[in-house]
Amino acid sequence: MSSTFETEFAATALPDILSTFGVAVTYTPAGGEAVAVAKAVWEEDPPETVTAEDGSTRIRRARVVIAMTDVAAPVRGATLTVDAEDWSVLSVAPQAGAHTLDVQRVELVERSREDLRARR
Repeated sequence: MSSTFETEFAATALPDILSTFGVAVTYTPAGGEAVAVAKAVWEEDPPETVTAEDGSTRIRRARVVIAMTDVAAPVRGATLTVDAEDWSVLSVAPQAGAHTLDVQRVELVERSREDLRARR
């Protein structure tokens, strides 16, 4: 059950926050239909680069807040698209009329072949 604060926040503050700071995204559950979300608040962490034998990968992570009225029950494994980039939904946490989604995007930075790698 929601507290009075959560109810009031969802009714008054959340719409203002989303309209002021929000960006357009598309939510697509695995195997489901895409849903346009007019406003989502996006907070991206600094990227992390992971280097392995066969090259480098950049891992980008972000937290995204969307209104429950836009997507009632988002799920882990869905895709969130923003600016033509697809992000995987890692987790979902409901709060005060909204959902906070932890999302991740993995990008190839460099790929090397065995014959081009330095021997150590």
